[in-house]
Amino acid sequence: MLENRQLKFIVRYGGKMRKLFFLLLVSLLFVNLYAVGDVKLIGGLASSNFSFSRDPGSDFGIDIDQYQKSKLGLIGGIGFVMGSNLGVEIDVMYIQKGVRFEGSGSDPLFAETGVFDVSANLDEISVPVLLRYKFLPGTSPYVLGGGEVAYIISSKAKYTVTDAATQETYSGTEELDQSDNLNKFDYGLVFGAGVEFSSLSVSFFVEGRYHIGLANLFKSDTDTPAQVEGDDWVRTKALVATAGVKF
Repeated sequence: MLENRQLKFIVRYGGKMRKLFFLLLVSLLFVNLYAVGDVKLIGGLASSNFSFSRDPGSDFGIDIDQYQKSKLGLIGGIGFVMGSNLGVEIDVMYIQKGVRFEGSGSDPLFAETGVFDVSANLDEISVPVLLRYKFLPGTSPYVLGGGEVAYIISSKAKYTVTDAATQETYSGTEELDQSDNLNKFDYGLVFGAGVEFSSLSVSFFVEGRYHIGLANLFKSDTDTPAQVEGDDWVRTKALVATAGVKF
């Protein structure tokens, strides 16, 4: 049997080793793809949200959909394009995903608050693998689609609450416990389209994508953000707008 200090070491450093291993694989991907195709530098914004199998406020008798809003985040990274008109694109990107609940009311869920602003924030390293079709040589529109696998490197909940009676404001940030409640990997489908503007040595592009998460973010038997068990699921979705250069 393992001693207590061995168990503590595994719990404390196991997650860090998995993260290091994932980053090592990404680094090897960089080295191999750089030599076989064009390189894209990508930057932009992501408007993301969560999909729920059922209303997370149903356990409290509350329709929480009226408070749910999309959350704006950053996206940036590097892509590798192999092939001319029909080809494959593999990207390595940092993307911020999440969901936001904002409003006012005296529902029991919010402990009779006057105004509240609560958000869940996920920072992911995403690796989309996409089939890409460019309609014409040179300047041309293109479409792409495929799948992505992402590793959640950070997960936080932020809140700002104003008490209706005293008008006092409370705010803070809490780490979401990935080891107990949150799955570390996200995956799903990606579809999009863009326009590439070609010049002699460098091309510019603008692009839009839609990410459809298929992974259940929360593990079974957890109270975050509601009792998620059995067939219940919580998934990400994001509308992404990017621009950049390809060389």
